[in-house]
Amino acid sequence: MGGVPKPRVSKYVFPVSVVILNRGGRLFQHDMFTELPFKESLEVMSIEGPDIAYDVESLSRKYPHVRFLLLHEKCTTGEKVNIAIEEAMAKLVIVIWNDMKISQGSLADRLLDKIEKQNNLCTVPILKNKKGDTIPSIQVPGYVKKTFRVMPWNPLRDGMKSLFAFDFCGIYNKEKYRLSGGYDRNIKTPFWQKVDFGFRVFLWGEDIVCNTSLLFHYKYETPFEENTPDESYKSFYLKNMCVDYRSDKGVLPFRNFIKYVIKSDTGFITSLKDFLHIKKWVALNKYRFRRDARSLIELWESPE
Repeated sequence: MGGVPKPRVSKYVFPVSVVILNRGGRLFQHDMFTELPFKESLEVMSIEGPDIAYDVESLSRKYPHVRFLLLHEKCTTGEKVNIAIEEAMAKLVIVIWNDMKISQGSLADRLLDKIEKQNNLCTVPILKNKKGDTIPSIQVPGYVKKTFRVMPWNPLRDGMKSLFAFDFCGIYNKEKYRLSGGYDRNIKTPFWQKVDFGFRVFLWGEDIVCNTSLLFHYKYETPFEENTPDESYKSFYLKNMCVDYRSDKGVLPFRNFIKYVIKSDTGFITSLKDFLHIKKWVALNKYRFRRDARSLIELWESPE
């Protein structure tokens, strides 16, 4: 609803699209629409639903430059990002929440041109909480007592790598994102959905990096995220941690099924079904892999 109609021929109409994910009250959304500078070079999309607010139609008249994507089914945040990036009419897509503020300089043509030329799959910002303190939003994979962990660090320098985009926020390269397969809709927990996406990006030879000139502010509370291993973790584990890199391809050897079934509490038959399903997915994408999880973690550049 609203916005510039999507053309059938032109691939990119805008140099950049801004995707607004919604949570909390409608006041946040009004603030975002008001604070975002309207430029002809900027596409703005707001993801709505599945419970469509009563005032969407009036909002579309008040903010005619905003395009509202009305979802009719409940879906994960990662799925919303997938849909929005697919619909975006720009090569670069900024993903932000309605309870955040993007600094004026983050939309400067010079900065966006630089990010486009660097050609990373995702560029993440420095994030500030409502007090103005920097959030440790850089995600570093590692092992603690032989157990996999993701450790948060402060963004210390430009170009610092992050395993994933904190709170899904950042600037995505549309073409590279589509080739990566986007966020896995079958992984329901936001944390593990992001970890799965980040591992896939790096295992397939792409990068997620920080740009210290890019700045987003939380206007209210910073959201808490649950990272306890659950059913979503099992999918992540099979798709990433169990894959070996041999010669020029990724493989999911059957010997790793033994490790999985021991750690899993779903029973032998269900575990085997899950394993074979992921094994088929790995075989389909085997030549996309450039390394395995162990080498990625062991060779990850120290954040210090």
